[in-house]
Amino acid sequence: MKLERKQGFYEKCVKRALDIICSLLFIILFCWLYAIIAIVIRIKMGSPVIFKQPRPGIVKNGKETIFDMYKFRSMTDERDSKVSKADYDTLQAKAIQILEERA
Repeated sequence: MKLERKQGFYEKCVKRALDIICSLLFIILFCWLYAIIAIVIRIKMGSPVIFKQPRPGIVKNGKETIFDMYKFRSMTDERDSKVSKADYDTLQAKAIQILEERA
């Protein structure tokens, strides 16, 4: 059983307009930072700077929609040559232990 409530004028129009205006404002305010991040990624990791990742979206008519999310590249394809697989496993085990202690 799926419960849906009617959206009023605020949810349909006002909230959407505020979302768009605030998004554009922050994009304009932080465009200099995006440019710096893109330059650093290009220098450190090469191309591509931005990659596209499919994500699940809203369910419409019983079918889930997929949308593309664009993100700055943050990982390289190569592993650090100075760190072995055993070292990675040890670090992962320590991180899990710390998380379990705090939970």
